[in-house]
Amino acid sequence: MRLRIFHRRLSPLTGIALVLAGALAGVMPAIAQPAIPEIRVVGRALSPAANEPLFESTALSRTDLSRAAGLRLDDALRTVPGFGLFRRQSSRAAHPTTQGVTLRGLGPSGAGRTLVLLDGVPQNDAFGGWIDWSRLPAGLINNATITRGGGAGAWGNAALAGVIRLDGRAPDPGRGWIDARGGTDATYSGAAAGSLAVGGAAATASLFGHDTGGGFLIGRSQRGPVDRRTANRGGGGALVVTGAVDQATRVTVRAGYSEDRLTNGLDLARSRARVADASASLVNDAGPDATSWQVNAYVRDQAFRAVFAGVNAARTVATPALDQFAVPASAVGANLIVRRPVSPALTLDLGGDVRHADGTTNERFQFVGQGFTRRREAGGEQTLAGGFAEATWTPAPDLLLTAGGRIDAWRQHDGRRRETDIATGATLRDDRFAATDGVVGNVRAGARAEFAGGWAVRAVAYSGFRVPTLNELYRPFRVGNDITEANPALTPERLYGGDLGVD
Repeated sequence: MRLRIFHRRLSPLTGIALVLAGALAGVMPAIAQPAIPEIRVVGRALSPAANEPLFESTALSRTDLSRAAGLRLDDALRTVPGFGLFRRQSSRAAHPTTQGVTLRGLGPSGAGRTLVLLDGVPQNDAFGGWIDWSRLPAGLINNATITRGGGAGAWGNAALAGVIRLDGRAPDPGRGWIDARGGTDATYSGAAAGSLAVGGAAATASLFGHDTGGGFLIGRSQRGPVDRRTANRGGGGALVVTGAVDQATRVTVRAGYSEDRLTNGLDLARSRARVADASASLVNDAGPDATSWQVNAYVRDQAFRAVFAGVNAARTVATPALDQFAVPASAVGANLIVRRPVSPALTLDLGGDVRHADGTTNERFQFVGQGFTRRREAGGEQTLAGGFAEATWTPAPDLLLTAGGRIDAWRQHDGRRRETDIATGATLRDDRFAATDGVVGNVRAGARAEFAGGWAVRAVAYSGFRVPTLNELYRPFRVGNDITEANPALTPERLYGGDLGVD
């Protein structure tokens, strides 16, 4: 049985009181005034590109997300053909490092092969590439656009299999809302937000949380005394301020924080993730006949820890296998899109992006007797920068053509892997890896023709790439008897594809 309260409109006082739990008590009288300054509520991103109908995209509205059978955003996105995580289960029962997303079944992995954007800001983990779905509650998302394939295009690295663009809910000054959901296995989740007008700007505060007793990872007949449910608990919040610079330009500043804790089927196997992030966006949308642009800048700081364990054949004894006691990582970056109409039939999109990430895993391993005997530190830094240009031409009302290219440069440096003996402090290995770099180019082109009766045919060809994550380059890991060694010699993955469709 599931209980839901969807998008319930509250009075200004009630909504904000529920959201902020009295934290904004000092401003409540201002909200209660009958005359609230008028504010223009607009989106926080440029309108879709003219060539978007060429690519295989699916849009999910606020209503679609609210009616999804699952409680998490990734559950809702599973309704889109081709969407999948590395593991089959929902993120509410999956270890954070196994939540990499891909599209069209293109090589599922923990790192993922799809770029996820929230209001233009990348959400992929800075160290491992996976997605922390717990900090993207469906209740705070206004719509989602999933583009399968499509190559690098405007998106660049990580968009090997495609891109998922999420738009947060727009501010509604003077009002608040609550979204509450429940399900089996003592599963509950909720999100709430309240907005108020501050001069010519809108300030929105949101809170979200989730808690589940969880299900078992294996069947009843296979379980033993050490098996536990995948309990998962977490939450967070964000503050977003949006205001107009002039009639065509608006600025948005956002700051957020979240935590998530998971019991991964065993008492010993637990994880905890923390993410703090901030971003600023400046959007100028002057209309279809004038140059428009959008620039985003962001910073992300995160910490992660996890304990992995193994069990005996009878599942009566669990033994620690790995203790990742500290995995700090950070990312800072920016992206820019400029849209210039050259003529009524020709539009040119230009832009670029840059991202710097660094991360380190600190872990204890090789459990012998009553404790771990080895300690490892591994990590490095990674920088990517690229630019693109894409033209869209409509030589006739029923014909759409597009072509574009992109060039990216990447560099990995300060790569290291050091292992010591815990008892003696002796150094067992101390590897310092040489910096590597390279340049990769990508193209995409397509056409769409419309016919009588509402029919259209489209075809596109494209290429894409993905630079390996710091986790793949420098950190070895083991799952059961399978050992995956780090490989600092990995080079970017490449994809070449094409689509043919009839609409």
